[in-house]
Amino acid sequence: MSISDLSSGEAWGTSQVGLPTLALKLSPFADESLPSLLMRLTEENILSGPHDILRVAGLSSVAMLSTAKREALEVLSVCLGIPISDLEKRILRGDIVRGGSVQFFGLTMRSMHFTFNRRRVSPKALKKGPYHRSSWAIGSLPYCTEEWEFLLDACPAECGRPLDWYGRLGPARCRHCGYDLRRARAKAVPETYRDAFKLLVDLVSPFDQTREDALKRVPGVLRSLTNVELLEFALGLGRAVLAAEGYDTAQPESRRWRGMAEGADLLLAFPASVGKFATSTRLNAKRSPFFSNLAAADYLNSFPAVRAIVDDVLREYEPILHGPIRLMAQREGRGDLSLSIAAEQLHLSKATMRRLADQRQFEVSPPRGFGRKLEWFSKVSVDAMAARLGNRQSALDFSRSYGMPLAGIEQLVSLGLLTVNNDPAVAAIYDGLQLHRGEVDDLVGRLCRCLRLLSGPVWSLADVFSAIGDSEKPWGAIVKALLDGSCLIEVGMSPVGLKLDELVVGQASGRAFIEGAYPELLALPERASVLGPEPDMTRLEVERYLNCFPRDVSWLMANGRLGRPEGARRSVPRGDVVQLGHELISSREITWRWRVSPTLREALPEYGIVRVAGPFWPRRQVADFFNERFPQGRPA
Repeated sequence: MSISDLSSGEAWGTSQVGLPTLALKLSPFADESLPSLLMRLTEENILSGPHDILRVAGLSSVAMLSTAKREALEVLSVCLGIPISDLEKRILRGDIVRGGSVQFFGLTMRSMHFTFNRRRVSPKALKKGPYHRSSWAIGSLPYCTEEWEFLLDACPAECGRPLDWYGRLGPARCRHCGYDLRRARAKAVPETYRDAFKLLVDLVSPFDQTREDALKRVPGVLRSLTNVELLEFALGLGRAVLAAEGYDTAQPESRRWRGMAEGADLLLAFPASVGKFATSTRLNAKRSPFFSNLAAADYLNSFPAVRAIVDDVLREYEPILHGPIRLMAQREGRGDLSLSIAAEQLHLSKATMRRLADQRQFEVSPPRGFGRKLEWFSKVSVDAMAARLGNRQSALDFSRSYGMPLAGIEQLVSLGLLTVNNDPAVAAIYDGLQLHRGEVDDLVGRLCRCLRLLSGPVWSLADVFSAIGDSEKPWGAIVKALLDGSCLIEVGMSPVGLKLDELVVGQASGRAFIEGAYPELLALPERASVLGPEPDMTRLEVERYLNCFPRDVSWLMANGRLGRPEGARRSVPRGDVVQLGHELISSREITWRWRVSPTLREALPEYGIVRVAGPFWPRRQVADFFNERFPQGRPA
């Protein structure tokens, strides 16, 4: 990118390596975030916003810094005139989506702790130095230990708009109304919280020495944990304290601050500090609510070292003696699963799980309790059910994946190429025709091995089938012949891969097939009894059966020749369609069956044959006419 491409060209120069560089540079403060530096440079060089600087590196916004490639950061390093290593540590690099992790001055922390799009500031701290401190981006710690006030993330003036990383003004002003944030007043942090709050911030400070000093304050039993793990543990202790007290709608923000402070205090006096909760229980509870919430914390799954310490504390202060909790522990020890966990693993609803249990599809413990009826599922039976359901594939999925209509799939079942999945659990959960996934995969693999790309002129198999009327299309016969190696017509795969409705046929053999040279390929198998009665048809199936277009089906419905789907019924009665196919023939079928031009087809009235239903002709008259005119099946 050249200087002429950049806005405010007078603010730019050229580096020794030929890259654009800012004319006026600033040195970052030791704990300053990179977005803050970009805002100060924007203001100093009179640019329209940080994006003007980021454009040099191919970036359009501050949000893109988290995932920017190193090459882009190297260009930005030259532009700003600061070392690449110094630049990288000032960026929250990594997965900013909730649940991911980011790098913060050499520490790997969960991204959920940070605010990425909101700028949070301390007015008093901005008076000392008009820049954004990196630790202010830690959303879980909403205060400034430099001036002991809670951070602002919205303009305190009448504007009231959120503070962000855009605009031409520096980090000490609101970009919407220009209000000087240094004049604002923020709520002070209570004296009683300050020592605890300082520990939490110092554990993840941008300065190595500050982190080391914070680590020295932690009891020896916790020294094996990293600074990040200590922060997570302290916050987890605070959440457990609040959860044990129960939900309180009064002053939720101040309550959360108190929980954070208590968590830090518990950490500093650990493990003796948690002993006081062992005697604190609720009615009919066998374990202290504090320990119950501490043990159930989700964050422990990401920090095994913290989980081990929590487990040690539970064993020391909360031994399981008797009652429902003891039964729960014993069953979990055996690997049994609760109803909720079993349902989640199988991706089923609880109601479905209970229905399967009533059908004895699981090994289930006898229900306990008058109200909740707690049930436990054998892990072996749950794993077995997962395998059974995993071997299921619906005919609808098969049709969508490989392009074969339902009628063709039913023919494969009638020919014995596929079997119906009659597993009672599958039948209890899923509607419609269900198959065995293993058989479907094997069938598809065999087809792929016997098909190839064809050279020369070809027709699509779907178009060739348009010449077959008053009947379902012989998908089953074609597939069986391909697998047996006895297919007398040249069938190949389309370049897009295995899509059965996109298979192609050599024109010469396709013409012979249409003319009836291979009657065995036109034969339909006797319907297997396991399939039950033939279902009604969807509109797409009607189009395929009658060899017509969507507009033709609409015409038949509008003129009362075909029942229109109504209410909950989404299908057309099969009997109506079969009767129409027996009486009528479409213009499309005529063209493909006898390979005649539209001109000759439209001249049929000269021979006493006229349309009887919109785009349809009388089948018997048309067939007699063309069979007499073209004994060979097509024009000579």
